[in-house]
Amino acid sequence: MINKQEALQSIRPGAEWRWTGNEYSVLEWVDQSQTKPTEQEVLDEIARLEALEAFEAQRQQALKASTYVTDWDERIKGKTFAQIKTLFDGATAQQKSDLLFYLLLVRALEVKD
Repeated sequence: MINKQEALQSIRPGAEWRWTGNEYSVLEWVDQSQTKPTEQEVLDEIARLEALEAFEAQRQQALKASTYVTDWDERIKGKTFAQIKTLFDGATAQQKSDLLFYLLLVRALEVKD
């Protein structure tokens, strides 16, 4: 969650100000080289920064999923059914769950619409 102070620092980097409390009305603008942003500018910046955070979280999740598939691809690449079964039989419950999920995901991607 982005707060008003973080948004203010983002839109007026290096500016001098004092803000006691959370209400825009108590924002004391000290900086003479930059103009005081409006309350709407601060709120818009909060929304923009939160959208960026959400996008980054989604990007990280997609990257993690991509890495997950690549890791399993490398672990079973070129292996026979018997070798994969041996890998499965010697795996922990979580590893078995992961391997089954991976195999279902790969199969789903192979299915044509």
